[in-house]
Amino acid sequence: MINKNKVTERSGIHDTVKSLSENLRKYIEAQYHIRDEGLIAERRALLQQNETIAQAPYIEATPIYEPGAPYSELPIPEAASNVLTQLSELGIGLYQRPYKHQSQALESFLGEDASDLVIATGTGSGKTESFLMPIIGKLAIESSERPKSASLPGCRAILLYPMNALVNDQLARIRRLFGDSEASKILRSGRCAPVRFGAYTGRTPYPGRRSSRRDELFIKPLFDEFYNKLANNAPVRAELNRIGRWPSKDLDAFYGQSASQAKTYVSGKKRGKQFVLNNWGERLITQPEDRELMTRHEIQNRCPELLITNYSMLEYMLMRPIERNIFEQTKEWLKADEMNELILVLDEAHMYRGAGGAEVALLIRRLCARLDIPRERMRCILTSASLGSIEDGERFAQDLTGLSPTSSRKFRIIEGTRESRPESQIVTSKEANALAEFDLNSFQCVAEDLESAYAAIESLAERMGWQKPMIKDHSTLRNWLFDNLTGFGPIETLIEIVSGKAVKLNILSENLFPDSPQQIAERATDALLALGCYAQRASDSRVLIPTRMHLFYRGLPGLYACIDPDCNQRLGNHSGPTILGRLYTKPLDQCKCASKGRVYELFTHRDCGAAFIRGYVSSEMDFVWHQPNGPLSEDEDIDLVPIDILVEETPHVHSDYQDRWLHIATGRLSKQCQDEDSGYRKVFIPDRVKSGSEITFDECPVCMRKTRSAQNEPSKIMDHVTKGEAPFTTLVRTQISHQPASRPIDGKHPNGGKKVLIFSDGRQKAARLARDIPRDIELDLFRQSIALACSKLKDINREPKPTSVLYLAFLSVLSEHDLLIFDGEDSRKVVMARDEFYRDYNSDLAQAFDDNFSPQESPSRYKIALLKLLCSNYYSLSGTTVGFVEPSQLKSKKMWEDVQSKKLNIESKDVHALAVAWIDTLLTEFAFDESIDSTLRIKAAGFYKPTWGSQGRFGKALRKTLIQHPAMGELYVEVLEEIFRTHLTLGKDGVYFLAPNALRLKIDLLHVWKQCNDCTALMPFALEHSTCLACGSNSVKTVEPSESSYINARKGFWRSPVEEVLVSNSRLLNLSVEEHTAQLSHRDRASVHATTELYELRFQDVLINDNDKPIDVLSCTTTMEVGVDIGSLVAVALRNVPPQRENYQQRAGRAGRRGASVSTVVTYSQNGPHDSYYFLNPERIVAGSPRTPEVKVNNPKIARRHVHSFLVQTFFHELMEQGIYNPAEKTAILEKALGTTRDFFHGAKDTGLNLDSFNNWVKNRILSTNGDLRTSVAAWLPPVLETGGLSASDWFAKVAEEFLNTLHGLAEIVPQTAVLVDEEDEDDEQTSGGMKFAQEELLEFLFYHGLLPSYAFPTSLCSFLVEKIVKNIRGSFEVRTVQQPQQSISQALSEYAPGRLIVIDRKTYRSGGVFSNALKGELNRARKLFNNPKKFIHCDKCSFVRDPHNNQNSENTCPICGGILKVEIMIQPEVFGPENAKELNEDDREQEITYVTAAQYPQPVDPEDFKFNNGGAHIVFTHAIDQKLVTVNRGKNEGESSGFSVCCECGAASVYDSYSPAKGAHERPYKYIATKETPRLCSGEYKRVFLGHDFRTDLLLLRITVGSPLVTDTSNAIVLRMYEDALYTIAEALRLAASRHKQLDLDPAEFGSGFRILPTIEEDTQALDLFLYDTLSGGAGYAEVAAANLDDILTATLALLESCECDTSCTDCLNHFHNQHIQSRLDRKLGASLLRYALYGMVPRCASPDIQVEKLSQLRASLELDGFQCIIKGTQEAPMIVSLNDRSVAVGSYPGLIDRPDFQHDVYKSKHTNAHIAFNEYLLRSNLPQSHQNIRKMLR
Repeated sequence: MINKNKVTERSGIHDTVKSLSENLRKYIEAQYHIRDEGLIAERRALLQQNETIAQAPYIEATPIYEPGAPYSELPIPEAASNVLTQLSELGIGLYQRPYKHQSQALESFLGEDASDLVIATGTGSGKTESFLMPIIGKLAIESSERPKSASLPGCRAILLYPMNALVNDQLARIRRLFGDSEASKILRSGRCAPVRFGAYTGRTPYPGRRSSRRDELFIKPLFDEFYNKLANNAPVRAELNRIGRWPSKDLDAFYGQSASQAKTYVSGKKRGKQFVLNNWGERLITQPEDRELMTRHEIQNRCPELLITNYSMLEYMLMRPIERNIFEQTKEWLKADEMNELILVLDEAHMYRGAGGAEVALLIRRLCARLDIPRERMRCILTSASLGSIEDGERFAQDLTGLSPTSSRKFRIIEGTRESRPESQIVTSKEANALAEFDLNSFQCVAEDLESAYAAIESLAERMGWQKPMIKDHSTLRNWLFDNLTGFGPIETLIEIVSGKAVKLNILSENLFPDSPQQIAERATDALLALGCYAQRASDSRVLIPTRMHLFYRGLPGLYACIDPDCNQRLGNHSGPTILGRLYTKPLDQCKCASKGRVYELFTHRDCGAAFIRGYVSSEMDFVWHQPNGPLSEDEDIDLVPIDILVEETPHVHSDYQDRWLHIATGRLSKQCQDEDSGYRKVFIPDRVKSGSEITFDECPVCMRKTRSAQNEPSKIMDHVTKGEAPFTTLVRTQISHQPASRPIDGKHPNGGKKVLIFSDGRQKAARLARDIPRDIELDLFRQSIALACSKLKDINREPKPTSVLYLAFLSVLSEHDLLIFDGEDSRKVVMARDEFYRDYNSDLAQAFDDNFSPQESPSRYKIALLKLLCSNYYSLSGTTVGFVEPSQLKSKKMWEDVQSKKLNIESKDVHALAVAWIDTLLTEFAFDESIDSTLRIKAAGFYKPTWGSQGRFGKALRKTLIQHPAMGELYVEVLEEIFRTHLTLGKDGVYFLAPNALRLKIDLLHVWKQCNDCTALMPFALEHSTCLACGSNSVKTVEPSESSYINARKGFWRSPVEEVLVSNSRLLNLSVEEHTAQLSHRDRASVHATTELYELRFQDVLINDNDKPIDVLSCTTTMEVGVDIGSLVAVALRNVPPQRENYQQRAGRAGRRGASVSTVVTYSQNGPHDSYYFLNPERIVAGSPRTPEVKVNNPKIARRHVHSFLVQTFFHELMEQGIYNPAEKTAILEKALGTTRDFFHGAKDTGLNLDSFNNWVKNRILSTNGDLRTSVAAWLPPVLETGGLSASDWFAKVAEEFLNTLHGLAEIVPQTAVLVDEEDEDDEQTSGGMKFAQEELLEFLFYHGLLPSYAFPTSLCSFLVEKIVKNIRGSFEVRTVQQPQQSISQALSEYAPGRLIVIDRKTYRSGGVFSNALKGELNRARKLFNNPKKFIHCDKCSFVRDPHNNQNSENTCPICGGILKVEIMIQPEVFGPENAKELNEDDREQEITYVTAAQYPQPVDPEDFKFNNGGAHIVFTHAIDQKLVTVNRGKNEGESSGFSVCCECGAASVYDSYSPAKGAHERPYKYIATKETPRLCSGEYKRVFLGHDFRTDLLLLRITVGSPLVTDTSNAIVLRMYEDALYTIAEALRLAASRHKQLDLDPAEFGSGFRILPTIEEDTQALDLFLYDTLSGGAGYAEVAAANLDDILTATLALLESCECDTSCTDCLNHFHNQHIQSRLDRKLGASLLRYALYGMVPRCASPDIQVEKLSQLRASLELDGFQCIIKGTQEAPMIVSLNDRSVAVGSYPGLIDRPDFQHDVYKSKHTNAHIAFNEYLLRSNLPQSHQNIRKMLR
């Protein structure tokens, strides 16, 4: 029987921590194979060090707040307190005693001082109730004191959210409160209708006017496919109701199905036929008892009291006439009684910062103006988890909501009051021991097995002297614990230490149990935390101490090894030398050990684990570098090529290599044999050296296997950077397995409600995880199931043959464990077969065999998995040492008989051993079961072969050995092979496949393996006990799996899961994983939910359809971060460190809201400065006060767009109110989108809604001196607005006038003739440009041209389009969009670039097309892009880019470096599509990665004029507005053949390849309906183009001017490269420093930075520009803040460059994910010296003699080896003297930046030497051999 609850180890949090790091370590050890035991031990010691891959965990608890007085005692109007008291008795989320901060909120808002509120309390503090209660109070007061006004329609409260996900979430909370029928009765007293609410977002059906046709299209499917379907499904409805996902209205009566009548035609052709008259006009009417309004038309008709929306929708609502009624009704209600006030709630207000915040701030001011009320009559409530200080919070609230600091209305900041706790008593050792010995495992299973948990609690109560609990149910038990633990010493200390703070776990147990030994303290802490999380008070469901644990992990960023075998810094305990010394996780020049050994990156061979070091050599091959450095030199280039150097002691006897001796301290490489004590060690290099390409082994010199599986495959000699998603998957699976179940395990909930929520920053990352985690798990799960199946077969005495026998046993395992495996069709097949087996045989395997039951054919995924399990290199049974394949009993017997009849002299056990080896050879060729289709074989093998099968011979090396064996010989071997072929295979024409029926699987974890010392192969047997059955050598040793550290390190990761199911019967788990990203939030109009919402429901175990299964792991992007409340979640995993602290705290805060068990938050950090910074300093992201949000309302750019918006909206509302209506369809589009663009610019003579009348209206109402709007608008503009010295009303007039001019200018591009837009395919929140004549609707047109507020949404979006062709209802084919994720063009140019892989909803595509936003079904969608391509002029040698416009001077040499200027075509993509418009096969994962360049700032042809401010000695700066930047993806390689090949007709695209440019007919990258005329393939012509776009933004421009004594001649390649390196470095550091500044504190991605070198104007000076810009097109105003704080930022930039330890740059200072392609150019010391010069005028000088000596130390070591003598003099004139025979030379070094022809180093003054030489340090570092040669020439 399986033991469902068997938890193999103790399950406290200390154990969780331990298994997380152990499992990650095991994974790394297994995947990154090392052969040498000493090296394995050294790596393990490194991995176990703190901070290598795991950080000390932190514990933190949600703070608990003080309860306040009951409502009746609060100083608020009685009407309000009565209603609140009544509501609190209903148990719908309002408690009888509110928290103290909630009662303060009520008091301040409804009491005497009537303040506005900012509620700044943490998560879990009832923030939502804090603003709902004041709203309820206001409603109650109105209905009791002003009944007349209470009967009027109008909004009483608007709840504004930043995004739709939050609106949906909030709607759910409000449904539970206002939607409750009892609550509604209480709220209704004194009103004629219920208090109503409604959400108004892009998801609310439906835009435009109502019509029967559109009701049919948009409303009917919602009811048919969802509401009516579930109406009778009571349990699911109850669940949906519970989580607030079911509307609070009478849906039957609303939908009014009965109003539709069946009628019969009375006359005409169709006489006598039936038809349905839908009568939509009489349906969809709000019912008298409805609490919720669910369509836009209900809301437009009579506005609800509570309106929930997001800010971009509010912008549309203010603009569009169709929503006019909502505001008119509200305006009337406000006028009706001056006591009436509108409440505006801004939830999650800290999200409104920067540009987006400023937009919302102006929107709120416009809302007041629209309702015609002063700001004081709008009561604001802001909530935010995080605000910084009180003063900051007040200022932020005033700026955001437009409340003047001098107003009588004030903001009150409400912060939570922490609960006061009883005094804590000292803990006795008796209590500590009782806790330590508490039966935690039984207690953790409380959800499934209450009995044992209860028993554990009872025995604890006895030892603690507590009263035993009386009743056995969950809530009584939780309440009993709450009472008993309150006041218990350690718990009170715990609450005090961790409430709202994060504390290291190890410190915690010491503080809680100071007198107990460590182990007892840790166990007691585990028990205490488990109990404290479970304890919950029944009266208000308060959890005693909801705790979460923060854990940080990372993979190895690479391994770098000291090459000294006797290194004294090694971490492991070694008795003698090891093949390499100490291991490091980052590159270094030299080790810290006694011999100062060189450090090189460690590579190992994936198959056998042989160790290599990766170096770089020049063609002389006499010196090994550790990095590929700049091949710069003063005369000719020296190119370095990579080389793999073997460091194992003995290569295989038959392999090809050359001996070399490597000098430990310098890295010189010598061909001559050197003595042991000369500082050299022996190494081996490849035999064949091709010049100019990398020098590597074709066959591994240790195990003789090929190092590449195919010509252009990557080598299997690999680095140790932990890659891929598997390490993270390992952590997530461990998190699940250590989580207590939250509900009983049953068929519907196989994992007992265990969940993990994964966050990634980046949709592709989230999508890849959703695709890959299930695949990873499946490999293991399959291996476990097959192992179990074999053991079941053994139990009933059946041979485990890999035939249908095994499949049946596999089904029985699935059935017993109630397990789902595979996905899609394959999963369905398995389930059917499993159910049939269960139905007919009740899962009795023996019975099924007796009956000869044979299941249907196994599905293809099973076959692929089986092939992988038998044949693959790493994951097979023998590869994981779980078992092997041998001949079946019958075949063994027959083969032995044949051997005897042929009189072969051999023992039977050797026949068996040889047979197993022979089978293994055939398996590695995937020659198993010829009935398996070759496509499946290709998928399993991961490579393509035209024909599969085997010749049926022994492996090459073994065959050679056997033939030479004295007792055998060639004939003998052939006879043996013939016997094996006859009995074990089927085949013809010399091609054989193993026959499944002739084989059996042997699963045995205790089997003793044989390992060959020469080729390292592990085999189940050896020939005659000593001959290796892989290579034939004679040195085989026996390996006992339980004792061998090799097996443990290399295979333990795969062996232990099998061990768990076989030995300890634990349960098999599969996880269902789905993606939750914006890619899937595109909702078809006809469905209630987007894919993401359905996934959310399944993640909450709400299963709507019969075949739904819960989702265990949801992989999402930031959309979930903000507030989507998933109740019982206790595990969050972050795939990377979030951009900011708030993001981290928001995400971590998803877990452990309801208590029940300790939550875990696991962060797996990537390689990069951001992630490593926080991995090394977790306390800075776990805790720490958040930054205060700031809203800059002085930004005239943003205000200007709101003024435009106000003008347009007022003009249209006023004119339409006068009732100049015309044909209905025109009115409809007017109401919805302000009419058509063409009408406004060139038509509408009848209505006067056109540009001419707008022109006159603006002139009369604004521009004329007595214009009435002039002053009224000036009233709502922020007083701090930067108007350039004008008064507000003059500035407003100026903006209005400029707006008119802009519109008149745009009129020229709008075509004349009008096309009526079909109303159906609009979606009112898509602002993507380029449809039809680009923008047919006026509203879209104005948004597109950046004239209206953009709310920080990028205006240039690109999408990735996946389409399919379907049959529609009418039976014809049409093209439908399956998915169309969008992102800003600057990201899309990299992420969607042709050649890249893109994963959407677990399917993989390769980008292979760029085209325009054409209509569906159009044939040549790319033509439009080629009609207006842009030019891109750049230098192919340096970074110079010129603005292509006004290009009179046709100069084609680069003014900076003298290179050639090239003119390229640049096209700007709108849509990307998949290659051939299809998804890829599972095994096709090839991609070409290209990046978009950082934005470049083209040099204008005419000089710019800027007004600069002084910023330092040689640096000036300015804030430049509206500058043009261009960003391009130039394809793969620079120079001649860069760019992409794109077809001019269909846009099929690929990375340009000069050797085989794309040509010929090809598939189109999108779907279309073919007709007779269209050829299937497109035959358009390919052009070579760049993909890019240019945009305008504000930037902070810094100009550094360098002059003598610094170098200025940029036409010299070295000088140019040096400055470029320095500027790359400063630009990168500037961006990081600016983003960390306290006024900004942004994600570095919000900034872009770059540089340009200006053409020289004056003699001997050079101007260098650095710039920092907002990545948001149109500018967000961050650059301006940066300019205002430039001093601090520059100081921080310099500190960042100077405070690191590394040589050039590393992940701790500058390197991160986004700058990988320029990391070779970053050099922090060089950047720092240029910046110091710019800021303080400090000229880089020669260092002191001893530092010069240090810089020369590598050169010195290299010279000494070469026989020169080096003497350290340490004077300015001669820091070092090098001599040979009797000649000597004085040597010094100097900074590269002062390398001018006229510069003289002090060595020139040296007296007593024959010569002198000084080295440029920049060159010295990048090219040591050359310096060495120079000295040689002088002295030899």
